[in-house]
Amino acid sequence: HQRVFLKQPHLSFTKFGNGLTTVRLKCQVKRDSSDSSIVHWYMQKPNKEIKRILHIADAKPYYDDDTDKTKFDSDKNSDTYTLVIQRITANQAATYYCANWDGDRHTD
Repeated sequence: HQRVFLKQPHLSFTKFGNGLTTVRLKCQVKRDSSDSSIVHWYMQKPNKEIKRILHIADAKPYYDDDTDKTKFDSDKNSDTYTLVIQRITANQAATYYCANWDGDRHTD
């Protein structure tokens, strides 16, 4: 089995939701092999179910159906995957998680 280590360097962010601020949440992925990773980003609002926002495969984001593409974006630089929340407001107040597992790649 391959080992994968995920590290989210900032465990807490507080930003004022004035609709002008952009937040970048980073997830560093360390793997035993050089295989490309598929990284999933999830959000969980207080007292709500966790839901996936998007996943990143081959440095390209694939959005879940109910994700607001004008609010969420992503990028990949080396082994760091970043979730970008644009024009953040109180509606995006949540706990955000990154996850990685082996599985089929996204196909359109």
